[in-house]
Amino acid sequence: MNQVLELNLDEITLWKTLLPEVNSAALPGRDCRNNPVSSPSRLFFSVFSPGAVCALDIETGRLVWRRPLSGLGGSSPYMAGGYLFAKTAREILSMDPDTGEVRWSFQPYSESGEWLYASPTFHEGLVYFGDRNGFLHCLEADSGKQIWCALTNEENHDCNATPIVASGIIVTATNASSVLAYEPLSGKEVWRLKLDGPCGGPLLLIGDHIAATTHTLSFIDPLSGRLSAQYSKRGHTVRALASSGARVISCSSDVDALFKNAASAGVAEIAVLENGQLVASDQIEGWVITLNSSRGSTLVSFAD
Repeated sequence: MNQVLELNLDEITLWKTLLPEVNSAALPGRDCRNNPVSSPSRLFFSVFSPGAVCALDIETGRLVWRRPLSGLGGSSPYMAGGYLFAKTAREILSMDPDTGEVRWSFQPYSESGEWLYASPTFHEGLVYFGDRNGFLHCLEADSGKQIWCALTNEENHDCNATPIVASGIIVTATNASSVLAYEPLSGKEVWRLKLDGPCGGPLLLIGDHIAATTHTLSFIDPLSGRLSAQYSKRGHTVRALASSGARVISCSSDVDALFKNAASAGVAEIAVLENGQLVASDQIEGWVITLNSSRGSTLVSFAD
């Protein structure tokens, strides 16, 4: 029988920092990205309300800088290629990781409203993200200059899935039940695939296939855009997704026993550790468990 090691947070805490001026700390993620994210010397945390990005010393937890945002903060900052990106529901920002200085910001529209639910993705000096009018944007990472934008659909505008890079092309998904691929430099559409429902993410690259979540879990060949396999169960909806090696772990509305109803509320998150174990968390009740990715058995459990 598997033995569970139960710990209290105080027993394993190295340091604890109270971030300043926080009303609501974190927005639940949609794209399998962590909050905070780390560099060798810093932790970067996106605060939901009032919107801000904070940088902490990774060894001591000391607050190094805090940069207020013009709206509610996104679900996570994003580091890639030496760049630090943040977002609100209206703009994408590039920041200096050392100082928090805003290098550039980009708003796709001047009208009021929430236009950006997708997070940015960096690839070879360019940044890609979708908006709620159905456009996929490509910007220069250095300057924020727009290179191209492509209309993904006209039936249900939202392009809310965070893009991924697969086989050298940019892949995103929409609420119009489509997964689409684009050439990274020209913005030319390579292929599109109709799925069985809206897909706001996450998209994951699992081996040589793309995993996309709707009511079902779909595996797509990134070169052809063809559906390779699909898994579903009547009455169940995929809520969260992670990968561990060749395995895919999904959290759907039928796993209340494991996730204490957090999955059905849409707030459970799954992350993968370097050793292949899984971490599942509930942002309402404040508990975290680690799982064996081969068997799904609990290894460690701790709570506030």
